[in-house]
Amino acid sequence: MAEDLAFSGFPYVVYCNNSGIEHAYYFSQVEPDGHAVYMTLDRQVGAISIDGVAERLGGDLPGSCLNKTLDELRAAGRAFDLPR
Repeated sequence: MAEDLAFSGFPYVVYCNNSGIEHAYYFSQVEPDGHAVYMTLDRQVGAISIDGVAERLGGDLPGSCLNKTLDELRAAGRAFDLPR
């Protein structure tokens, strides 16, 4: 499935607030199941699919991006694409 997804469908960076701290999650890779993996510089990891919701991997801290779609993150000014 990931082979059919264009990297351009995913934002380059997603900003999330976790426990009062803003974190920048950078696009890392697309998994075979179609989920894009994002990682902060301090190795916090999240994932999202084109038509799914954001989830945090390896932790349970709530944040401003949790369970939001890409459209919701973009509309909230939290997801940014590279300029073309």
